[in-house]
Amino acid sequence: MRSIKKIGAASALALVLLASTLLHASAATTPAFKQSKAVEVSKGTTASVAFTSANTVGDLIVVQVLWSNTGAVTLTDSRGNTYTAATARSTWSGDNSAQTFYAKNVAAGTNTVTAKFATTLSSYAIVQAHEYSGLDKTNPLDGTSSGVGTSATANSGNVTTTGSSDLLFAGGGALGALGTPPTGWTARLNTSGNRTADKITTAAGTYNFTSSATGNQWVMQLVAFKADSGSTDTTAPTAPGSLQATAASSSQINLSWTAATDNVGVTGYQLERCQGASCANFASLATLGSGVLTYGDTGLTSATSYSYRLRAVDAAGNQSAYSAVATAATPAIVDTTAPSTPANLTAQAASASQVNLSWTASTDNVGVTGYKVYRDGTYLIATAAGATSYQDQNLAAGTTYSYTLSAVDAAGNESAQSAAAAATTQTPDTTAPVAALTAPNDGDTVSGTVSIAATASDNASGVADVQFFLDGTLLNDDVSAPYTYQWNTSSVANGDHQLTVLAKDVAGNVSAPSTAITVHVNNVNTPPSTLKIMPLGDSLTQGGVGGASGLNSTTVNGYRLNLLNLLTGYNVDYVGPYQLGDSSLHDQDLAGESGACIMVTPCGAHTMYPLTAGWLNTYNPDLVIMQGGGNDYSKAGTTDQDIESYLEQWIQLVWQTKPNAKIIVSGQAQWHPELEAMNKAYVESLQAQGKPIRFVPFAATVGIQSNTTDGTHPNANGYQVWANELAPMVRELFPKQ
Repeated sequence: MRSIKKIGAASALALVLLASTLLHASAATTPAFKQSKAVEVSKGTTASVAFTSANTVGDLIVVQVLWSNTGAVTLTDSRGNTYTAATARSTWSGDNSAQTFYAKNVAAGTNTVTAKFATTLSSYAIVQAHEYSGLDKTNPLDGTSSGVGTSATANSGNVTTTGSSDLLFAGGGALGALGTPPTGWTARLNTSGNRTADKITTAAGTYNFTSSATGNQWVMQLVAFKADSGSTDTTAPTAPGSLQATAASSSQINLSWTAATDNVGVTGYQLERCQGASCANFASLATLGSGVLTYGDTGLTSATSYSYRLRAVDAAGNQSAYSAVATAATPAIVDTTAPSTPANLTAQAASASQVNLSWTASTDNVGVTGYKVYRDGTYLIATAAGATSYQDQNLAAGTTYSYTLSAVDAAGNESAQSAAAAATTQTPDTTAPVAALTAPNDGDTVSGTVSIAATASDNASGVADVQFFLDGTLLNDDVSAPYTYQWNTSSVANGDHQLTVLAKDVAGNVSAPSTAITVHVNNVNTPPSTLKIMPLGDSLTQGGVGGASGLNSTTVNGYRLNLLNLLTGYNVDYVGPYQLGDSSLHDQDLAGESGACIMVTPCGAHTMYPLTAGWLNTYNPDLVIMQGGGNDYSKAGTTDQDIESYLEQWIQLVWQTKPNAKIIVSGQAQWHPELEAMNKAYVESLQAQGKPIRFVPFAATVGIQSNTTDGTHPNANGYQVWANELAPMVRELFPKQ
């Protein structure tokens, strides 16, 4: 009986131990496929796919992404799971990419997975998401392999597993399409010919995945995941202790701590850092091995406070509480090294009151912040950091100055002074240059275009300008030797004229006019074979205005037909633009402008002045007859002086455009006698200078009441009077020999 009792007690103890073991360990599970879903997009920076059913807590999500650029991609989901890259990004077929990710021990619930692309998609992105159960919840990854190629068979390469019931996940793409998986594999998704498949192993070993591929370009990735072992470590390590931070230099802080402990084993430490006094924004600094208990943080900023904390992790991914925070500050840099001495200092006198300095830059262990300039041994000025030149101004003329300089840095260290450089300021130039005419000769008879030549010299600063004068009026200036001017003698009347020249130097000194030479201009005036006359004016020049009579029945000629009849022996061609003015003003002979305003701009498109240069170039007249319009005064609302200024500008425009053209100016209507007097005085002043211009009065002849139809516009008799005034002027400007 006693032996029987002993046997019964032993059996009872064994049953208790067995029950205890069964309570604390569960059998390993086999991985199983739960669901999959895919999405394809063609543009943008994100692509999202929602699982059809809710995820189960603790499951594994595997996602393969294929996209059309080489930028990075990151994954998130609506349940807050963390996604880890199972493979590196594979680049294939130029700029296409593929990468496989996983999220372990996921949260339960409906879920949408989102891929975010760093580079905007140019063509496509495919996201293929899968859910599996029965996989390791802490460290599921067992191996990976990736392959790209151009053959007809896609091959992932080999993966060697450590577990007997691994999940093998294969995914890839091709320019054409991937074929069906080989025997033993289960096809999951097929998105535009890009496939995924899986397989559960029965033993540890080496595996790969192959498939036919069309399109001559393919990518294939294979990932092995470990099955759930049935036991889970949920105990976190203890927090690391005694964290110490000590400044080692102005750019380094050394850290040390005591080891954490764990029920299974500490696998490493996660170190974090923040910058600045009382900072709280810690960021990851380093991940360290389990045996590492010190760390040197380098590359820091001097005179700056840094704070540190760390925690321990174990193989199951359990994280300890953070250690106490340790803080240290890097010391400020003490710079005692002076910059190098500036080299190659030169001094050059730029004028009677300025010396220019230049030198080669100094160097410093930290940085040069500027230079100190010394003149005759006395500090003068400090320059900016990057300066290598200086202009010393307001100096005395004809004086020698000696210069040195030194370089300084931010710590106040100053280099030795450079070798001295000296310069003597220039003596002021107060002597005027000398100029003389060399051609033509005094007493020469000239005609046509004549070359006027001069010489000029200066004792110091140099000749800056030579000016040619005709009868005391500036003809032209020349700023570089040889000093010449091509003078068109036909621009002045025949007879004696004086030429002089003067020079200016760089210092502003002006020579006295040269000795004048007298030349006799003798141009034989032969009228052109066809005398092209451009008649311009407002409505006063247009026949037919205000009921004028006695005109040709088909054309309205104004004074033009009358003038043509008076110019016997001349082959006259009236040239010019067709009228651009009011529709009531008709210039039917295509030879005159009927703009409301001649010289001023308020009349818009009816203003003649802006168009004159183009007309001159187009029609190339020998003679321009211009009648100053009354509308210039009434429509512009300007003063007589303003209109006079407009006339002067118009005359200069004609000669600037056609230097050889001759001009006749008619006066104003009878209600502008004061303006006509101003016009006449200006034109006659030009004529006195030998300019080919004449003035025909209007108010006292054409404009008298009996010669107008309405007190303003000429009648037939008025146009004849006008032509009678113009004809002798034309003959005077274009005499026949």
